[in-house]
Amino acid sequence: MAPERIKNSNSLADEQLILADVYGYGLIMWEIFTDGRRPYEDYDDKEVISFKIQSHSQRLNPLEDIGNLPLDVPRVLRDLVHQCLAPEPSHRPTLAVILESLDFYIDTAPPSSRFYHSGPLHQTTNNSSSLSEDLSGLGTSIEEGEVSQLSGLQQEDFRGGMYYFTKGRYSDAIEYFKKAELQDNSLSQRMLGHCYRAINKDVESFSSFKKAATGGDIKGQFLLAWCYEHQYGTRQHDELAFSLYKISSENGNLEAAIRLCDTKWIKYIYSTIAQDTDESVRKWLNMVFKLVPSNYDALTTKICELAEAGDSDSQYLLAWLYSSALLQKGGEDRADDSFVWLVKSGIGGNQLAQLKFYSRLDPDVYSNNILKSKTPTPDHCAKIFQLLMDAAQAGAAGSSFSQCGVGICFQHGIGTAISTNESFEWYHKAAQAGDAHAQWKLGMIYYQGIDIIQDSKMAFGWLTKAANAGSAGAQNVLGICYELGKGTKVDLQRAFQLYLQAAETGNVEAIYNTGICYANGKGVEKDHSQAFQRFSKAAEAGHVDAICHTGICYANGMGVEKDENQAFQRFSKAAETGNVDAIYNTGISYANGMGVGLDINQAFQRFFKAAEAGCVEAMYTTGDCYANGIGVGKDDEQAFQMFSEAAEAGHVDAMYKIGICYEKGTGTEKDYNQAFRWYFKAVKAGHAIAQVDLGNLYLDGKGTEQDRDAANKWYIEAAMYNLGQSHEFDREQNLAKAKKWFMKGVKRDYKFEQKTPETKICQSCDAGDVDAQRQLIDVRPSFGRLLDFRRLRRVFPIMKGRY
Repeated sequence: MAPERIKNSNSLADEQLILADVYGYGLIMWEIFTDGRRPYEDYDDKEVISFKIQSHSQRLNPLEDIGNLPLDVPRVLRDLVHQCLAPEPSHRPTLAVILESLDFYIDTAPPSSRFYHSGPLHQTTNNSSSLSEDLSGLGTSIEEGEVSQLSGLQQEDFRGGMYYFTKGRYSDAIEYFKKAELQDNSLSQRMLGHCYRAINKDVESFSSFKKAATGGDIKGQFLLAWCYEHQYGTRQHDELAFSLYKISSENGNLEAAIRLCDTKWIKYIYSTIAQDTDESVRKWLNMVFKLVPSNYDALTTKICELAEAGDSDSQYLLAWLYSSALLQKGGEDRADDSFVWLVKSGIGGNQLAQLKFYSRLDPDVYSNNILKSKTPTPDHCAKIFQLLMDAAQAGAAGSSFSQCGVGICFQHGIGTAISTNESFEWYHKAAQAGDAHAQWKLGMIYYQGIDIIQDSKMAFGWLTKAANAGSAGAQNVLGICYELGKGTKVDLQRAFQLYLQAAETGNVEAIYNTGICYANGKGVEKDHSQAFQRFSKAAEAGHVDAICHTGICYANGMGVEKDENQAFQRFSKAAETGNVDAIYNTGISYANGMGVGLDINQAFQRFFKAAEAGCVEAMYTTGDCYANGIGVGKDDEQAFQMFSEAAEAGHVDAMYKIGICYEKGTGTEKDYNQAFRWYFKAVKAGHAIAQVDLGNLYLDGKGTEQDRDAANKWYIEAAMYNLGQSHEFDREQNLAKAKKWFMKGVKRDYKFEQKTPETKICQSCDAGDVDAQRQLIDVRPSFGRLLDFRRLRRVFPIMKGRY
């Protein structure tokens, strides 16, 4: 009965009743696909009614309470059952849609099924001749090494049991294996299983093998798997059997490895690969194939046959085997073939293949990743493009993936010439057909203004559709829209939630962005420990900026213990990929001797390289090096040039330095008008010291009309930061106040770690030196002061990066 019938049994409209019947039809299909199992078989009636009343509308899997379908149910049928059993009636398909889906499956199903149907799930004690032959093949040999691990008394009892077992006196053997010294011992439990098997006590045999397996016995795991596979002493359960064979083979059991090369396990191998999140499955299969090379050929041949017949799961499995270098022909590496089979599987509707296609062939997905995917050969690229184009033009059901794939090919020149117009058209077709990846791509085109007018609102609209459809890439970029107010109002909390949502699916860019949020307290409470964890996770996945940011964390002890050696290693690794922030930070490391020997020449080279790559901070720092002859010969003209580039890019300190250059004629002709212009720009951008220089120009009438009131205004503005000139020009000569304001400004901006001319003057003032008190008024940073790399590190406020 549908949930709404229980809630509103007397007030359902005709349309609602039909949808309730669809729910019932879904349960009937579920029973058919599970060989007649009872829905909710693990719950009583009251619990079932409770589940239905609550509807569990938040659950992604409507079968969580009803019961999962067997793995061998085709995806189209599995999805249909999911839809029919949706807790929300409006989400269920109509009867016409159900019929159409079934007809489509019947028309397009491969001629030979890949599925191996299980028998009824029941316990059996019937030993047929074939079963007896299988049983006789189960080894009962015990290695001396296994016995030697037992204690003295255990060995005595165990050897007694083995004596009677070899004589065929199984009842006497059972007495020995069950003695108190051997109770719960996995080796004795395994032999008990063999004893019970010999006297046809299937259930007791199964129970003993299960205890042996639970105790970690490798052969016991194999024997338990065999029981589940052959319905021996228990019901048949191929999924559990496969899992136990896998565990046993991982521990080096040759018998288990041989069993897994049977073609009946292909669907379970595929399922295991689909759920794999690391390299464990590849290592396991590699070991299995090495253990049983003679059996390996039959398995891979069957996989190839199913793939050639059009089975999308087998096509994905074949692609995975090629890409993992586990399947070769003629000793040749066939990794390039994996791309072709991946595309074929995606065209066939395999969603895992479609996601893998995007992650391996769409540069926009892995553009900021150090672990970039291998690019197919030109011949393979041409074949991929043709496969996608043929499927897209055919307009068959599910062709939106192919249309999106064609768009990717045109955008990035995969197997065809780059054409942004064609790319846009194909993305638009696929997006309108509901393809989430295409909607994300289309949103990105509008967001970035690629060959069209940038349109934040259109971008926001398409990204929202893609995000709602589950695209992690769209969720991440939509978060950026909310963070920056692109196409919508700024909402930092919403931005963080979207980053988090995308990060939970494994989106590396989103994982990095959650780290940025935690580091800056954007949309969430500031937490450097959480930030470091997120940066580390993204860095492990190859995210270049995240690698750089873990270095920043190590350099400053943010969320992790300070470790300058680790910091330098991270910066160097990211710098090798061309990351400009990391290149700059290696320069900072060399300049300060952080995690590497102090080397000012190497520091300058890194600054210069980062500046050439467009790092604005590096442009400014390179200018300071030229101005002061640090790591390079002093060159005022080059310094002016570098300051100019940084200033034009919006660097506030560089604007101030340009003003000084024009005022003093350093590296360029003296020009008070330009000096005034750049000081004014620096002040408007928030540069406090420039207020003093701007006041001086107003006072002297240089570059502007003389205006003592304006000069006094800017001196007062600067007072909290630096000097007390306003008092001098008002002829009040209040040197005590001048010292007070100067020291407040110094303490706020600098933490002097060694004695400088400024601190010496202040100390003399404290001692009552009148001349020093007068000098204090005229002290301000000059163009030629030594570069303070310690201050640079604080200004970022740490290292260069998107903090």
